[in-house]
Parts: sequence; structure tokens; C-alpha cells
Amino acid sequence: MGWIGFSLILIGNWLIGSKKRVGFIWVAVGSLVWVYIALSTRNYALAALNVSGALFMLRGWYNWGK
Repeated sequence: MGWIGFSLILIGNWLIGSKKRVGFIWVAVGSLVWVYIALSTRNYALAALNVSGALFMLRGWYNWGK
């Protein structure tokens, strides 16, 4: 599961670097995968980090269009 989250975040960052707006969504979904992993292992700090990361990516996606 961790490799899935890693892959989604990596692809998303590549897309953002290539100026593709959809990259923000890829990173947000990858972060949510990590939230699931963190909660299942009771690592609440990692869960909080990735929730905030997902929210920042959604904010970036929203602001990209302005």
C-alpha cells in the first residue's frame, strides 16, 4: 500500500513539474493513501501531515486556474 501512495505522489509531482494541473489531484490521492496507512498503524502525526498535504494540493489545484 505504501508503494501505491509513493507512486501516486511521485507521478503527481512529475505532472506538477510539467505544468499539468491534474498533478495536484494525484498528489492529494497519494496523500490520502498515506492517511489510511498512518491511521491503520496509529501513527497520528503522519496522518495529520498527509491530511494537511492533501488539503494543500486541493488548494493548489483550485488556485492554479486563477
